[in-house]
Amino acid sequence: MAEFLVVYKPSSGRQAQKHLQWLKRQEQKHQITWLWYGTTGEFETDCQTIRLLANTVTQVIVIGGDGTLHLVVNATVDMPCRLALLPAGTGNDFARQFPFSEAQWRDTVFSDKTLRMDLGKVGGRYFHNIGGVGFNAAVVEALSVKNKRHP
Repeated sequence: MAEFLVVYKPSSGRQAQKHLQWLKRQEQKHQITWLWYGTTGEFETDCQTIRLLANTVTQVIVIGGDGTLHLVVNATVDMPCRLALLPAGTGNDFARQFPFSEAQWRDTVFSDKTLRMDLGKVGGRYFHNIGGVGFNAAVVEALSVKNKRHP
């Protein structure tokens, strides 16, 4: 049985690629086998798959931002596995609350220390940072359109 599940967004940017390469080196260095799951963008499908895979591990490593973390939180909300985050999102609103260096974030992967976090729930979905509708969704949509036009 693998001890770790790594969840990442396949189309992620430079920071995510750095984390992925680092994890692959750690996998070889420590001679451990990890499960790898690249998200598909289909929330329900990804949640179900992550939940099935998370049943076989003690820790889930999330490489991404608030969206990927949101997905994994919803997939693992009542499970005993731990989560570790390697921030690699556009805004990283959740991660910015913690004054951690890249090395400190990476140290969380192998740490036995845990921190409980409160979750909110709206309409059947859990959220870990903030919950927003309307204006928040419009801002995210506008930013994604802007980013597609200006690489």
